[in-house]
Amino acid sequence: MPRSLWWRSVLIIMTPLLLMQIIASWVFYDRHWQVVTKRLASSLSSEMHAVVLLVEDRHKASEQQEVFSLAAHTMSLKVSLHEGALPSAEAAPLTWLAPTALRERLSQGLDKVGRPFSIDEVSQEGEVLVHIALRWETPSYLTFWVSRKRLFSTTIYIFLFWFLGAGFLLFGVAGMFWRNQVRPIHRLALAAEEFGKGRDVERFKAEGASEVRQAATAFIGMRDRLRRQVTQRTSMLAGVSHDLRTPLTRMRLALAMSSDAETREAMEEDIKDMEAMIEGYLSFARGEGVEALERRDLAEMLRRIVEASTGPSEVQIVIQPVKRSAMPRTNSPDFSSDLEPDAEPMGPYEALIMPRAVRRAVDNLVSNAQRFADRIRITLITDRQAFTIRVDDDGPGIPADKREEVLQPFFRLEESRNEATGGVGLGLSITLDIALAHGGRLELGHSPMGGLRAELVLPR
Repeated sequence: MPRSLWWRSVLIIMTPLLLMQIIASWVFYDRHWQVVTKRLASSLSSEMHAVVLLVEDRHKASEQQEVFSLAAHTMSLKVSLHEGALPSAEAAPLTWLAPTALRERLSQGLDKVGRPFSIDEVSQEGEVLVHIALRWETPSYLTFWVSRKRLFSTTIYIFLFWFLGAGFLLFGVAGMFWRNQVRPIHRLALAAEEFGKGRDVERFKAEGASEVRQAATAFIGMRDRLRRQVTQRTSMLAGVSHDLRTPLTRMRLALAMSSDAETREAMEEDIKDMEAMIEGYLSFARGEGVEALERRDLAEMLRRIVEASTGPSEVQIVIQPVKRSAMPRTNSPDFSSDLEPDAEPMGPYEALIMPRAVRRAVDNLVSNAQRFADRIRITLITDRQAFTIRVDDDGPGIPADKREEVLQPFFRLEESRNEATGGVGLGLSITLDIALAHGGRLELGHSPMGGLRAELVLPR
C-alpha cells in the first residue's frame, strides 16, 4: 500500500473503476462484438453462396460476367474466375482482431457451399482486402475480393474510446476534488510539525471537511494551552528563583556580622550551594523562554564556540560536506503550504533556530566535555532531514544504564564525575529541552575516542 493518504485514495478509486471497465469490456467483447462479427461473416458467406449458385446455372462466359457485375454492384463483391490450382490458405494469414474466431465463422458459412476454399489478406492501395478462393471446375478457381470493413465491427473502438475516456475524465475530476479534501489534512500535519519544532504557526486556520476542521480546532486549542502552560511555568520558576535571592542576601549579611568563624564558614558553603542551585533554576527558566526563530549558519556558530573556548582541552571541529546525491526523495504529492510563503532557500549549513538557545545547548555539551576530557571533536553533519551536532571526547564517559538518568533535572553522576567540578545537574536537561523545543532530540552514546558521544539533532 502507498504511504500517503492521497495515493491510497487514488488506489481506492481506481481499483473498482478499472475492474468495472475490464468486466464491462469483456462482456461487450464476448457478447456484442462476437455476435456482430458472427452475423457479418454469415451475411458475407450467404452472399458468396448466392453468387456461386448463380454462376453454376450459367455456362457462358458472358452470362457469368453479368453475375460478377451484379455482385460488384449490389453486394460490393469483386468476383473473377482464374485458371490454375487453388491458392494455399497459409500463404498470408489473417491479421485482424481475433483472426481465428473470424476465420472459423467465415469457414462455417463457406462450408455450405460444398467446395474447397482458402482465405488470406491482401493490402491494395492502402485498403486491406480479404481474398477468398473457391475451387471451381478443374483446373480453375473462383475468387472473391471484399473489404475487411465488411467483416469487422468498428463499434468496439468507439465503445472502448468513450468508455475509457469517460472513465479517465471522471477520475481526473474526482482526483482534483479529493486533492482539495486531502490538502487541509496535509496542512494540519505541517502545522503540527512546525509547532513541534518551536516555529510560528499563527496563520494556520481550520478548513476542509467537518472532521478535519474539528481536528484543526483541537490542535489550535492544544497549541494555545501548551503555550500558556510553558509561559506560566517559566514565569513561576523565574519568580521563585528571584525571590529566593532576597533571604540569601540577608543570610550572607548576617553571617558577615557573625563572630563565630567556624559556623560562618560552614553556612557560607551552604549559601554558595544554594546560590548555585538558584542560578541553575534561572538558567533552566531561561532555557524554557520563548525566543524568536532566526536563520543562522551552524558551521559559523560552532567555529565561534570553539574560538571562545577557554578550557584546557584540545577542541577540533569537523564540517561534513553536504551530499546532495544521497538525499532521499519523497513520494508524497506536492502540496503548496501557506505556512511560510516568503521562505527563501537556505544555505547548506543554515538552520531556522533559536540562536541563543542552541548556542547555550552546544556550550553545555562542550563545557561538560572540557571538564573531564583532554581531546574533544565537534562534528557537524547535515542531510535533507536534519542537522546533527556531534560532540566526542576521550573522557571517562557515562555508563549505558545511566544515560537516561543524566538527562533528568538535578541528577549528578558522582561515580564517574568529579564532585568538585560538577554542576547542579541541569546542563544536559537544559540541552534536552532546547532540542525538544526545536522538534529534535539529544542522544548519548559511546564515542570512538573512548569517552562520551553526545548528538544534538535539529530538524531542518
